[in-house]
Amino acid sequence: LNAKSTYPYFMRTIPSDEAAAVAVVDLLISFGFTRCTVVHVVDDYGSGYATAVADACQSNGLVCESIGFETRNQASIATAVDLVAASPTRIIFGIVYDEDLEPLLYSALARNLTSNSFKYGDDDARRSDDDDRALDPRSTDDIGGSSSTSSSSSGGAFWVFSDSISAATVTGLSGDAREAVAGGARVYATGAGMDDPVDTRFKRAYVEPRADEYNVALEPAEPHALVTDAELALGKTYDVSNYAYDAVAAIGLAACSIAAAGGDALSGEALLEALYATHFRGTSGHVVFDGASGSRNATSANYVVENFRRGAADD
Repeated sequence: LNAKSTYPYFMRTIPSDEAAAVAVVDLLISFGFTRCTVVHVVDDYGSGYATAVADACQSNGLVCESIGFETRNQASIATAVDLVAASPTRIIFGIVYDEDLEPLLYSALARNLTSNSFKYGDDDARRSDDDDRALDPRSTDDIGGSSSTSSSSSGGAFWVFSDSISAATVTGLSGDAREAVAGGARVYATGAGMDDPVDTRFKRAYVEPRADEYNVALEPAEPHALVTDAELALGKTYDVSNYAYDAVAAIGLAACSIAAAGGDALSGEALLEALYATHFRGTSGHVVFDGASGSRNATSANYVVENFRRGAADD
């Protein structure tokens, strides 16, 4: 979708995989890591994301190799993990789907390539002795929390996963797989404004209307896409809500700037040019568009690093 020759009018407020790759590599650099292996599902999403991570690594002087596997194929997953075991790199970025996570972890467990036994300070994970930013697999907090202390356990591999797996899937892993992922992490973009007052006001306003007021604008959507009063009563919003709101706001602001200058706000060319010049404080943070691709500028998006940690009941 970033190919402007094919989609010249495509723009988005949600960051692209290329932008997420920059965030992933920034994380690795912040830990002092100098190389990584990308283990990815072989399809348009996985291969494209893996290429973006490799490009970001190259731009920042990190060594990167990619290993692909077929989704829902245990033999292919096992072969990929064998290749990881044969590599000197123990910093792994996984681009996998929910259904592939547990088979992958069991294969890693059989080869002592799990995050809970990873030792910081290996050749592929150099950092200074006083750097305490690494994630702690020994924490007794629940899986899905965050941590910022270092580990000194031996062997293993440090796994960081993309947003293609969900926190619910990690929480629902069986005992051995759940133990194997402890100490690993997940990196994903978030539409939430990170305690921003604008995001707080948006969340409050989001749940004020009744369900029927929302649904009249959604018709003729499928029943599963409609909102219920019970859902609104939970007071919950979703990242996509922030991105969608900011997309509409961006078009409105661009159209207003054209009209103020006496131009034609219905002109596609004029609107596109105005959108590229538009930047504002939205519900998903500071919205800026990349001039080359039309996607959200990588530096204006918010990302979360979620550390998977042992729960007290599992110790």
